[in-house]
Amino acid sequence: MSISRSGLALLAVWLIATGTQPQRGAQAQTMGPQARQAATASNAPAAANLTAQPLKLIPMPREVTPGAVQSLAGGVHIDCPSPCPAEDMAAIGDLKAFLAADGIATEAPAGTSILVMRFGSSLSKAIYRDSLRQPNTGDADRPLEMPEEMKAEGYAMIPDGKGLALTAATDSGIFYALQTVKQLVTGSGANAVLHTATIRVPTLL
Repeated sequence: MSISRSGLALLAVWLIATGTQPQRGAQAQTMGPQARQAATASNAPAAANLTAQPLKLIPMPREVTPGAVQSLAGGVHIDCPSPCPAEDMAAIGDLKAFLAADGIATEAPAGTSILVMRFGSSLSKAIYRDSLRQPNTGDADRPLEMPEEMKAEGYAMIPDGKGLALTAATDSGIFYALQTVKQLVTGSGANAVLHTATIRVPTLL
């Protein structure tokens, strides 16, 4: 994966800001899956969809709209349509390890969905179109093509009713999108939730 200097700087800021995460994951790994589940089951969210809450992302995208908060008590299902590039599979594997360390099942067919797509297909173009914040325009007035200046490291993400759907033109974009997904997950085990959101990075004026 090729990441620019600006991209490396952004990643460094993210790693510093989330420096407590590895410790939290290490603590989770000291407990078995059944112990984690038992410890959190009594406090599990009562509903699958909770009220949208303010997001705390680093760096904070200029174009971000919070969506519903979904319980991850039933785990997640991460889908990357075939052929899924090796670089994207590696980034997905990193996300799965992060979630598993917090007691969140990552191979749950009926769990919350995270759809990961390289830009180019009709569905990926629809994801990009729906990420544009133009509430007073119809679909026909919103572009389907991702601008060239966005393709190097940018991505688009939307709530899709099942969880999140995201698309990017490059492995760098997919990587950054999944790092953002990590920040959208709070809690652990049966208490874990996903803060869905509509995000487009970078913002194009």
